[in-house]
Amino acid sequence: MANLFDIFNKRSPRSSTGSENEHERRPSIRTVGTADIPRTAVNNSVSGFENKDGAKVPGNNQLVSDLRHERHENSSSFTIPKLKRNQQDLLTEIPLESHEFQQEILPALTKCYRFPSSSAKFTFQRVQVVHNAERTQMYLQKRKEMRQNGYTEREMADSYAFLFVESDRQVEKICKEGLRVGNVTTCTIGHPAMGVQLCRFVDIIRPGPFPERTSGRLLMFKIMKGRVKAVVENRTGTYLEPTPNHDSHVAKTNSDLVPSSHLQLFESNQIYLYEYGDLNVEPYPRHVLPFAVILYRYKEVSPTVKTPDTPVLMSSPKIAATSAPSLRMIMSSPKEAEDPEYVIWCGRLKVRDALDCQVKMVATACIYKPARLGSNSRLASLM
Repeated sequence: MANLFDIFNKRSPRSSTGSENEHERRPSIRTVGTADIPRTAVNNSVSGFENKDGAKVPGNNQLVSDLRHERHENSSSFTIPKLKRNQQDLLTEIPLESHEFQQEILPALTKCYRFPSSSAKFTFQRVQVVHNAERTQMYLQKRKEMRQNGYTEREMADSYAFLFVESDRQVEKICKEGLRVGNVTTCTIGHPAMGVQLCRFVDIIRPGPFPERTSGRLLMFKIMKGRVKAVVENRTGTYLEPTPNHDSHVAKTNSDLVPSSHLQLFESNQIYLYEYGDLNVEPYPRHVLPFAVILYRYKEVSPTVKTPDTPVLMSSPKIAATSAPSLRMIMSSPKEAEDPEYVIWCGRLKVRDALDCQVKMVATACIYKPARLGSNSRLASLM
């Protein structure tokens, strides 16, 4: 019987050989660093993978690339929206009870009456304010240049002038573009093709009298008179060119001379404005700014004067002291008195061949009509 130890010794090499063969059949495992893996393999590994359902899902790098591409496309097509400002209309109507009309426009109109009695003859029915940012900026720029050139505050102060317009189309054109030189065909204080002519007074905006009970359009301008040149009116047809280093012309006043017609009165109360540029006069003077459009109605106010039904004619101009009425001479537009006034004579009054006007003689008591007063009266001396 073989020894058991010999049998075990013979089997041990077989077991060792089997273990070696078994070790060879097992896969070898070793740790590999990320540095040893190629970059393309890493990118491919994260560029895509499959989920549990077998669908291909892009990796992190692919998602980042897609987001960057989409962001670039959106940035090229997207623009920041600009803030839209509400543009005001060229003409904006304001109520007659508004603060702007009552405190700014109406006082300016009241101060620009040539005759105080005209305030009762004009009724303002509609007011529109002009909004023109471009012309307003030019107006302010002109004032800045005046200040730099040594103009005084009085010369740069805001004043007002007026123009009678006939149509709404003409109003809109002037308010949009400004007042162009040559707005009149004739001018006695300047050259009509080199400046603009405006009226200084509200009640003298027409070369003739106002028709009774009529309506019209009055264009109100804000102006800077600047340096004013007083010139003698020239009605010979030879026009006076704008004076250098000045900004406006007005007629030289003559207290001894009274206009004999409404046309002369109109021409004597104008203002002529102009602006010299680098080479020639500017087509649109910057110190003339359209300000407001006013619809007015004119109505003549009759004086409160009573005429006696049966005046008593005297054969002699001598009147007893006890029965002499209190007489006083007034102009054709007398002010209202406490007592009723009776017209006892009316006609033309001349003073040294210069003053020629229509006058009325009224009385507040029982009157006697003078017998020896003709249609014309001449005053030679004062008592």
